[in-house]
Amino acid sequence: MTSEYVEIGSGDPIEQENCVEFRLLFDGEIGPDSRAPVKQEIRRALHPQLRRLWQVNRNLREMAEHYGRMFHARMQTETGQTPTDVASQDEAMQLAFQHWGTNWNYAPFRFVPLVTKELALVCKIEILLLRPDDDTYVVEHGDLDGHVKTLFDGLRMPTKQDETGYSTPTADENPFFCLLEDDRLISELRVKADKLLLLPHKAISSKNDAFAVITVTINHKYRGTFDQWFA
Repeated sequence: MTSEYVEIGSGDPIEQENCVEFRLLFDGEIGPDSRAPVKQEIRRALHPQLRRLWQVNRNLREMAEHYGRMFHARMQTETGQTPTDVASQDEAMQLAFQHWGTNWNYAPFRFVPLVTKELALVCKIEILLLRPDDDTYVVEHGDLDGHVKTLFDGLRMPTKQDETGYSTPTADENPFFCLLEDDRLISELRVKADKLLLLPHKAISSKNDAFAVITVTINHKYRGTFDQWFA
């Protein structure tokens, strides 16, 4: 049996034209509790996918390049250096990521969220969540159930060290890419749950197994804000 939960109007309306759409995958275990280490493992599974998105999406590459060159010029002006241009797009992008990572530095992690108030971006999220349970309801006592809450929280950037489960970043996680600065930037949320038969890499099913397909649509919050990248 399939069930669906829909929440509309939890954030600012998203422009329906010229959106950037992509899908994130999660394949692992999600317990019914909301422990910080479980949420951090979800973030860790999504981090390389989001980093890859910045690398392959032309619009996002150009936006990161623009900000990297802008941050570079500002730094030279503030330090009295002779103005020089950034050598390549990749170098400019890395400067942008360094700046954003410093801006969202919650030691020991330096986060780079994609959807932020600073970039005036909003998003729509649709989640297909497969679980072994015969009971696939996503609402319990008028609220999202524990599995869905945990997955949802894993999309958001932590703002305190205890929200990471006091973990430390690996060499591959500096900076650490995540989806949302704040879940209030979500304009629409849809969750559909169905039965999971078996995870592809496992021979035996576990009660906490989960497979999620997270479809994300992002656009600028205000018409004309980023027409050069979202157009």
